[in-house]
Amino acid sequence: MEIAPGVHQLNIGRVSNVFLVMEPVPTLIDSGIPRKGKKIADALGEIGLALGDLRRLILTHWHLDHIGSAEELHRVNDMEVYLHPLDVPYALGEKHTEALGARVANKLMRGRMRYGPPQNTLPLAHGQRIGDLEVIHTPGHTPGHVSLLRGDVLFAADSIITFARFRVPPSFLNEDTAQARASIQTLLGYDFQTAVSGHGGKADDARTKLAALAASW
Repeated sequence: MEIAPGVHQLNIGRVSNVFLVMEPVPTLIDSGIPRKGKKIADALGEIGLALGDLRRLILTHWHLDHIGSAEELHRVNDMEVYLHPLDVPYALGEKHTEALGARVANKLMRGRMRYGPPQNTLPLAHGQRIGDLEVIHTPGHTPGHVSLLRGDVLFAADSIITFARFRVPPSFLNEDTAQARASIQTLLGYDFQTAVSGHGGKADDARTKLAALAASW
């Protein structure tokens, strides 16, 4: 599904969203749960690309529903893989989350399959530009959670959920919910019209909706 010119949401299933930005080079945002490599390849094929055409993979945070297929993709294609340094120890299992929901989900997935990013990832930093994407550090859901801005499209990842209405993920899924709410204020410092998240659909008039969410606290 095309979200905006040159921006696609890949159809890989319902657990979490994966996006493709075409320019200046094909860039994947998140990789979904483990074992989604074939689904991603099939979705790319629908728009005329192959896994080998990807040049970058940007991981918005370390949770398994977002990094799960990163290593699988990297084995096929030696693309650049980015992850914020604060999330790397969690992704590699060197540090453990305090968020109960994430801890349970990770334990279930770890026991069933190989997952995660390659050992050597490139760092993300607030204000960094990767092609047409601007990195916005939005901690709270995880310490190294990032959102991405391209033109008037915000890739909010799990800083918000966009199912029926805008909301911050529930506290049992967050490392620090107060920090997650503060990150909403950070996002309001940017101009955007459309938002997509890790869970839920495309939202128009998104900045207005995000401001209403912040005003409700």
